Amino acid sequence: METEFIKGEGFSASVTLDAGLYHALEKRVRAQLNAQGETPKLLRDLADVLRAQGDLREATEVLDRVTALDPSCPKTHYMCAALRGDVTGLKLPDGAVSVPVAVIPDAFPQKVYEILFAEATRSEEEYVEDKVVINGMATCDRKFRYSYRKQLSREYEDLYLTHLMPLLEKTVPKLGIGWPTARPPSKKFSLCRHGAYFLPHQDHGYHDRMVSIVYHMHQLPRMFKGGQLAVFDTDYETKQALDKFTLYDFQPNMLAIFPSWAMHEVLPVSLPNDEFQHGRFAVVSHC
Repeated sequence: METEFIKGEGFSASVTLDAGLYHALEKRVRAQLNAQGETPKLLRDLADVLRAQGDLREATEVLDRVTALDPSCPKTHYMCAALRGDVTGLKLPDGAVSVPVAVIPDAFPQKVYEILFAEATRSEEEYVEDKVVINGMATCDRKFRYSYRKQLSREYEDLYLTHLMPLLEKTVPKLGIGWPTARPPSKKFSLCRHGAYFLPHQDHGYHDRMVSIVYHMHQLPRMFKGGQLAVFDTDYETKQALDKFTLYDFQPNMLAIFPSWAMHEVLPVSLPNDEFQHGRFAVVSHC
């Protein structure tokens, strides 16, 4: 299958449909660069493959070379504000990062995590492909998103909310986000398997969402690569992304809370064996 590079609006964003072949694609593009010399197109292709593998630092350097070669090329790529692979405690981003994100490790008691993860991985057949809203219509469109979801049953919904709500009540005021006390969070299990991704987007425009919540789950040792959450600096007034982002790489039983107006994306997941239980699972909520 040929690789399809898809440009997100306003971003140097890409998705490779044959997501497990990033390393081979990188070798092929580098060979073309050696044979043909540097051109804006080949450099952009290399940056796309690097970015899909999560190598954002080199991808940014490569895209800077594109701009140097052709100053007329719009600089649509984004510098990395911070790479946070080791997150401990309640973490609020540094002053340079305009979007407040709370990251809480070991958010729930271990037994609660195990119950939720067992339910998330119980049956592959219960998951359906996620949709995106385009011109007011919900539809499956892999040009923008590829992931799966299933609803929580009442039993697991009650368990999840019992442990989530006290954390939200404690954390959300620190983030400066309006607290919609009259509206309980929506919730679903999310599955990202081989090739899954979600291009840069905002959550706030759907049902007037204010708070986005992601509770992470996966097997140890982790079998997939990628799947990090990239949160772009976003101007609160215009809701436009700025020139920096922060990359969050999560561990099981870790909770992320951030404002729904923030531009964010899920980087592509590579899982060559595509085993259902080895995927990137989460409970995704909004309120």
